[in-house]
Amino acid sequence: IGRTQAEKQVGALSLVLAAKAVGSISRRMSEGGEQGNRMAIAMGYDSINSMRAAHREAIGSGMASYRLLDIARACALGGLSKIGQFGSFRSDDEMLSAIPGHGQGDFPLLLSALANKVMQAGYAEAVTTWQEWAAEGSVSDFKDANLLRMSEMGNLNLLRDGDNVKYGSFNERQESVGLATYGRGFALSRKMIYNDDLGAFVEIPKLWGVAAQRVPETLAYGVLTANAAMSDGVALFHATHNNLPSGAALSMAALDGAATVMRVQQGFGTDGTKANLFIEPKFLLVPTNLAGTARSLYESEKDPTSAEANSSRPNIVRGLAKPISSPILYRASQSAWYLVGDPMQAPVVKVLFLNGQKTPTITQVGDGSILNTKWEIIFDCAAKTVNHEGAVKGN
Repeated sequence: IGRTQAEKQVGALSLVLAAKAVGSISRRMSEGGEQGNRMAIAMGYDSINSMRAAHREAIGSGMASYRLLDIARACALGGLSKIGQFGSFRSDDEMLSAIPGHGQGDFPLLLSALANKVMQAGYAEAVTTWQEWAAEGSVSDFKDANLLRMSEMGNLNLLRDGDNVKYGSFNERQESVGLATYGRGFALSRKMIYNDDLGAFVEIPKLWGVAAQRVPETLAYGVLTANAAMSDGVALFHATHNNLPSGAALSMAALDGAATVMRVQQGFGTDGTKANLFIEPKFLLVPTNLAGTARSLYESEKDPTSAEANSSRPNIVRGLAKPISSPILYRASQSAWYLVGDPMQAPVVKVLFLNGQKTPTITQVGDGSILNTKWEIIFDCAAKTVNHEGAVKGN
């Protein structure tokens, strides 16, 4: 079923107003690229090109000249098609009181669409890194979810003539976690409408969009820094888990040693053979103060951490693990660092969302008056460690 003409008008005008009030939206439309596409998709368009086309069409219809008060008056008269008409209202306050709230008319629908577009743009613009090294998951409700992990298959047996194939079984481990809900609210004020202050209105959902992106970022890194006990009663990083070598500052030797620790990790199968897992390092997570050291270890041909002047010792960990720095790690410890494997092979942390909804949602609330209309941003998210073999902690 296609959208009504009114819905199309609301969608087009909300894009024009969003681009008018938020510089990063217009900039991304101009620059395009991967970040532009990411923002366009977050705002509900197929690509940056389709977003540009919708914007050009809306601009061509004259929507760029609409003031917020003019739009409100048209909606009080029956809809956006009434733009430019004044009606018989004795005052602007009387006109505003005539606008239905709770999404019953074009004006609250427009404001909700505008707030949602800007919030999603802010969410897409936020710089986060958890997606690179952590796994993602989805749950359908708020009950505790069991994150099941099956053991590796035991080694295959050598079969000689006449031998029967032996059947094996799996061990399993599970971690439990429940989703949490995060939210904030904001409101449209009478002053914003009178002042045609779109910037003041859209700045709030934009900032909440950025704040929402910090939720999974903080949760994912928080799993590492909290080092809480897993279902086996042992902390994520612990000598029992063979992922906490003796303390050493980040250096070529320390990183090489951590890589060895990861590579010799074994599984927990049922046949007692403890098969090798063959996990390779992929990411080096460091606090921001160690970003330069991590980058040098990744790129330098010679050992950048050698105490010898003009050392010619080759850097044996060059290209080993992509460095990712985080202020969250910095706030927790300025010396701890983490070597992490591929999340597709051995995920250490899994970030979960409700029904796969990886972006926050906006809900309109209020008492029916447009001057008392509020919006709530809600985000359902959680993060949990799922196995210890894919990470090593250095300090």
